[in-house]
Amino acid sequence: MLENSSKPSSKKDILAFVNELEEKFPVYEWKYEGIDLWPFIRQLIFQHFLKKKITTKKKRKAISIKNLFRSYRAYSKFFRSLTQIEFLFSAYEAHRNRIHNISFNRFADPVMDQLLELSYTSLLLEQSKTDKVTSSVYKRERFQALDNALEWINIKFKIRKKLIKQKPIILIGFDDFLSHISKVDIALIKKINRTRVGNIALRVRENKLFAKMLLKRTKPKAVLLVCYYGEWQQALIVAAKEKNIPTYDIQHGIIYEEHYSYGKFSGFPATGLSTLPDFFCTWSKYEANILNSWLPNSSHKAIPLGNPWLMAFQENKVPKIQNLSEIIELNKKLILYTLGNRGEQFPPYLVSLIRENSSEYEFWFRLHPRQLFELEKIKQELSELGIINLVNIEEGTFQPLPNILNHTDLHITLMSSVAIEAANMGVPSIILHKEGREYYEDHEIRTYCTFFEEGDDLGDQVRTVLSLKLQSRSYEVGLKELTRKIVSTTSENY
Repeated sequence: MLENSSKPSSKKDILAFVNELEEKFPVYEWKYEGIDLWPFIRQLIFQHFLKKKITTKKKRKAISIKNLFRSYRAYSKFFRSLTQIEFLFSAYEAHRNRIHNISFNRFADPVMDQLLELSYTSLLLEQSKTDKVTSSVYKRERFQALDNALEWINIKFKIRKKLIKQKPIILIGFDDFLSHISKVDIALIKKINRTRVGNIALRVRENKLFAKMLLKRTKPKAVLLVCYYGEWQQALIVAAKEKNIPTYDIQHGIIYEEHYSYGKFSGFPATGLSTLPDFFCTWSKYEANILNSWLPNSSHKAIPLGNPWLMAFQENKVPKIQNLSEIIELNKKLILYTLGNRGEQFPPYLVSLIRENSSEYEFWFRLHPRQLFELEKIKQELSELGIINLVNIEEGTFQPLPNILNHTDLHITLMSSVAIEAANMGVPSIILHKEGREYYEDHEIRTYCTFFEEGDDLGDQVRTVLSLKLQSRSYEVGLKELTRKIVSTTSENY
């Protein structure tokens, strides 16, 4: 398949291509100072064929004396503020929701609250801008923005790279690997080459050195990450492993068999990889089974614990929220449409549904967290389509999702993981995109999903699905049990 083959286009084909590479080349031997590099290269391959940016690079300022001192002062202030805690969390700003102008990290804060009830201390490190988040963050005393510190680490990396000659990174069989992938797509070697991989290795090493200092200062019993993949997150994992501190990934979105960071690693080594967490905390057994099908239990393991944010709402563990009944028009069914990053966002049949049924249904639109900076652009697009006054994009985007789902009659999406959260609250979904069918056709929430096909009448589908009577799905454990499981797993294994 590797030689003279067509470019893989679907996620299934890309995974098959990547798995063949894992079987043919010594990819698990590609290491640098204890850092396993294959997961980063694997992400680059997926990123290339999907023509998708996995992470957004921020435009860095040129290094000047002023920037140097400003950045170092901010880094020093950050480091001096650190104190000893028992559980360290690391997450992204994209995981935040606002309730009454208070900003919550929806996957970290519920667990941290439960840890506090069990008399454990914790700290949340977040890749976010201090001035943008800090003023409204929930329980500010246990939060630290990371951007300023990481900016200093990036400056150190650039200076070190210019002034100190680095040892060459030895990657056995890498030239043969490059030769093979170039025969599938010559453009691949512009993204995957010795220089690119070398820079990743050096940046992760610089972040790892910082993470080790941070861990020495805070002395946590465990490290919990919301979305483990990314150079800082994985550097923190490596540093924790070197200090024999267990690491956990808290599921933040959909996990499926062809996911670039959660899908199958072929020939996965029994000793595991230093850049993957020890434990994956999933929303259900379905996701845990996907991971455990290729994870050797001796080194990494997936454990189904539930969705902390939904649990917090179901158990009334969040501050009093707005009663949306005051906003939703009386006698109208509420339809929530969640946008995504694949396919046409506003297909004609969806626009027609809204235009023809606005007197019967109320339509709320919810942006993906990474689309928030495009809000005005999307509003303009809706205006051009003539439906801006027929949808509620502000409430749909900024109200907490569980609160919306508690009032929602039907969810429509291209392929969003909100389908899983909707099912857990007894809300059916219509899946519009063909990739969505691949995600959910064999998923445990299958009975909550209806798949739209080209030529179907979406209006008829909506009326049929709205007539269904579905029950909400309950988690096997509660939020307190979820937290106790993390604590006990830490105590038992380390």
